[in-house]
Amino acid sequence: KGSLQGIEINGEIGPFFENTYFSFQSSKLKGRNCMEGFILHLFHNLYGPAPGNSKTVVAGIDKSISFAPVSPNRGEEILAQFLEFYFKGLAEPLPFFPNASLAWLEQTIKHETTKKRKNSREPIDCARKNWENDRGGEGNEFANQLIYSKDPWELPGTIELNETVMVFIHELGEFVT
Repeated sequence: KGSLQGIEINGEIGPFFENTYFSFQSSKLKGRNCMEGFILHLFHNLYGPAPGNSKTVVAGIDKSISFAPVSPNRGEEILAQFLEFYFKGLAEPLPFFPNASLAWLEQTIKHETTKKRKNSREPIDCARKNWENDRGGEGNEFANQLIYSKDPWELPGTIELNETVMVFIHELGEFVT
């Protein structure tokens, strides 16, 4: 139980193994899994059994992401930003696409950690390809087709919003394949 910007928060936190929360998916790891795990991770570090000292592992059948402990102050800052996005999203659709954004983040990390190859895709191109994927791309979801008749990555603010959220995940997360 806690409070964030005057909003009362109630819920169950766990299960933990020592100071680590685990979330397992029976499918490939998706952006929405990472987002859910990340938000729970921030709550664990604010209100859990070991504030500021909890780790989180979100695993799929192909890879996992591990989130390092975060100070309660930093966790609250990030959650406050997410809360701001939430309230904006109540007023109008926000062009945030967790799966396509995860593709952007993974390519960004590749560019940072390995020598960039000549034919290597840019992170935004990976996000677009994921968005347009015929097998589960967010661009094929009914609601997104209704709202975004054109490429949403061309809309003002789309790239900035998706980068803002994914940079938080990059700050605290590490992928393991």
